[in-house]
Amino acid sequence: MEESIKMTDWKKYFNSTILSRGRQYYHEGRVKRLTHRDHEWFAAVKGSRSYNVIAQIGEDGDIEDMECSCLYAYNGQNCKHMAALLYAVEADQKENDVQTELELAQQRMDKEDKVIFKKLAAQTEYNYFDLNMAAQKLELSRSIWEKAKRLAEQKQIVLDDIQTGYLGWYGDSKLILHAEGRYLTKGNDGYAVQVLCSKDRVEQALCYVRGCRGSYTAPGEGYRAYSYGNVCVHEAALMYLMEDYLIAHRPGDATDLRGKQILGVYQQRYVKNSSNTSVSDKQTLYLEPRFECLSGGLAVSFKVGTGKMYVIKDLTEFVGQMERGDTVAFGKTTRINFAGCRLEETSEKYYAFIKRQIKEQQQRMRRNRTRSYYSMEEEIKGNIDLSGTDLDQIYSLIRDRKPECSKWTSQGRKKVYLECADGVPKMTMTVSRLADAGNQFDGIHVSCKINEVMEGTEAVYFLEDHREKIVLCRTEREAIEGLLPLYNMSNDSGEIQFNIGRKHLADFYYRFLPEFKKYGSVKGAESRDILQYLPPEAKFAFYLDADEENLTCEIKAVYGENTVDVTCRGGFGRGFS
Repeated sequence: MEESIKMTDWKKYFNSTILSRGRQYYHEGRVKRLTHRDHEWFAAVKGSRSYNVIAQIGEDGDIEDMECSCLYAYNGQNCKHMAALLYAVEADQKENDVQTELELAQQRMDKEDKVIFKKLAAQTEYNYFDLNMAAQKLELSRSIWEKAKRLAEQKQIVLDDIQTGYLGWYGDSKLILHAEGRYLTKGNDGYAVQVLCSKDRVEQALCYVRGCRGSYTAPGEGYRAYSYGNVCVHEAALMYLMEDYLIAHRPGDATDLRGKQILGVYQQRYVKNSSNTSVSDKQTLYLEPRFECLSGGLAVSFKVGTGKMYVIKDLTEFVGQMERGDTVAFGKTTRINFAGCRLEETSEKYYAFIKRQIKEQQQRMRRNRTRSYYSMEEEIKGNIDLSGTDLDQIYSLIRDRKPECSKWTSQGRKKVYLECADGVPKMTMTVSRLADAGNQFDGIHVSCKINEVMEGTEAVYFLEDHREKIVLCRTEREAIEGLLPLYNMSNDSGEIQFNIGRKHLADFYYRFLPEFKKYGSVKGAESRDILQYLPPEAKFAFYLDADEENLTCEIKAVYGENTVDVTCRGGFGRGFS
């Protein structure tokens, strides 16, 4: 057991009544599942219901913090449940100081005695799942493991199915080995038993054998920082059958869910690419756009005027005024009669763009009202957020111009100008070695940084900040098609991280990496610590020969220095492609 810091005078934090009730709770055995991790102690204390209690002990043995899920503690008071926990901690520490020789001997158990699955430990080939480490963390007695082994050898426990999958739907989700079996008895088909393991611990175990209470859940975070239940002999016996499966099949590696998703996309792309290898008296009215850089996007607003330019605060209202030919006041002294104005050529295109945005927005709002949909859609006011066709249209209008633009800095909003250009987003990738606690090579960790992009209908756009100017770059979709899956999986900052296990190194290096290198720089991928585990790429050679009515075909796979004949010898039947 991990050594804990001894507490000093903790009773000063409670009044005599609370101390008395806490001591009574402790002596009545209401403190359950007492455990600790580093400087924190956890327990469930049974009162009118079960309360989760945590106490933090400082380096000097003083109490730094206490928490309880009861209402009394919620109001800022130190409760009897906290006192009961500290009585239990005090007793636990005293008990550990006078441990019996037998207990000390068990703690000094040598490494060989800790190895439960000796056949698995003797294997020299790579195995991702460490069942022995998982068994050690359960802290089961030797007698339980011996009984479990006898159940497995006598075939009273059978393994029905075993699969791998991910515990969650997030990129850092754990790969899980899920085993299902049965405990066989006379007169029925047996009782279900399940064990779920991550790389080096049992995450959950369930036993449905009549009279057995084997149910276990691994510790989590916060109030869940201690485990629930215990692994029973039936679940331990199922783990012995899992040992044989791991030796025979060696499933899984350190590839996480995000890494698996990315490889899946690029494997499909590789297969696809492989198969295709193939009015003169009127005043002139001007409109000027001005842009604002937003988080991962761009918005446009407009100024209007016949000389001095004024900000249009409500574009929807502006379109109505233009259509009616209203006379509108701008500033303190300027009045513009829209009926007596004509739009300058480029300004006319800007107005058509604004008018189209207003019309489309009003149509969306009308449809929602007709269908009785609740909608957050509002009329366009000062800004238009650019995306899709809007980006394509505005880019073509300002391509040869340098309109006003603003961006946010640490000193606040700063005015610069916007410039258009063609370009390709900058990408960087860093590859590093991935190893477990024993420094066994598990695979690689990949970190990518990519420019945030805005998708138009005709092209893809991204922004580059050059201090005194913002460059709106345009690139054809086909030019970065190979990286679009990464864009879809990256976070708001254009970053994405994932793991690739050693069994999938070949897929990463021969399928994904060549595609990425077309667009960006890669660091660390050529490290010898990684490449020594990379198998050679498999290549195929086809030989055809025709003799009168006979057609002979041979297919050979070249794998490094080895050549394997993979020809189907059964003619045009099963297996021939």
